[in-house]
Amino acid sequence: MLDHAPIFEQEWWYQAATDGKWKQVEYNDGKNLTAKLIFAEHRYRGLTVIGMPTLARVMQPIIHLGAAKPKEDLSYSVKALKGLADLLPKHDQFKYSLPPDSKMDIAFCLAGYTVSANYTFRTDPSGGHDPWVEMDQKVRYNIKTGSKRMGVEFHDDIARYIKLSSLFIKDRAFTDIVDYGAITRIWEACFSRKQATILSCVDAQGQDIASAILIWDNRHLYYWLNCRNPESNDYTANSVLIWNAVEFAQKAGLIFDMDGYATPNAGIFLSRFGLLPHRRFDVSMIKSAARLKTAFSSHLVEMVGPKLRKQLLTARNVIRPPKQRFALPNVAT
Repeated sequence: MLDHAPIFEQEWWYQAATDGKWKQVEYNDGKNLTAKLIFAEHRYRGLTVIGMPTLARVMQPIIHLGAAKPKEDLSYSVKALKGLADLLPKHDQFKYSLPPDSKMDIAFCLAGYTVSANYTFRTDPSGGHDPWVEMDQKVRYNIKTGSKRMGVEFHDDIARYIKLSSLFIKDRAFTDIVDYGAITRIWEACFSRKQATILSCVDAQGQDIASAILIWDNRHLYYWLNCRNPESNDYTANSVLIWNAVEFAQKAGLIFDMDGYATPNAGIFLSRFGLLPHRRFDVSMIKSAARLKTAFSSHLVEMVGPKLRKQLLTARNVIRPPKQRFALPNVAT
């Protein structure tokens, strides 16, 4: 078990993330073993998926082993996980991501789940590893030169962030499925507790080039959400944003967490910032009947292919430029 509760495991977080629609199951073996799992139900490609509340990054079940001896910890954890699984409502797939410092990966594996490794990048809490010294020389140069031609602002204007995010997403996807309502609710819940800020890089005209939402608990600061202006060609803004977020975390005495990456190329890019890689495990289980549906959906996606998808998006953006294509969604402020 973790000796602290990440921000994603706070009740106010999943209350805001799900608009009160989160659920939980509790297991008790009738003796000393108890366990609780917080979850939300999602629909994805025709499947019912049980997983973490919207936009949570890492979570794990809360298990109390009671008077179990250390050598029994693993078997009791497996028993608790199986007990929780039996209590879950009907679903096609289960998906969770464990915090890097979690030790529950082997228990999930022995309970019949598929466990796969993913990675994030963090600063060293001991201070013995200086990311500015250890980062790639070219990245350090880009940060220095980029900081001279663009400004960096901390602000709390969530509508401003969502406007840029909408431009960013719709330039790269056929459909914008981002839950801006959830983002707004979570932002308001974090900001009201002084656990969030928005970081933006702006050009000489004061226009946003790139932005990121930072959130934190009493130990970690997460580079939670980020976006950039698709009409800007200044790609060093991302580097400037990340480094300013690292400095902000260091000054606050927090461990900076890059919050993973979406693609291998992004992972390679982030590996050059002098941060330390940390493993975090993805846990999943899919029912046999749903496996065929998933395979078919994946096959359709592969048929389109990333190159054809990029060509179609490029053609659409030429025909209907982003500024003419959409308006700012309604955002509660």
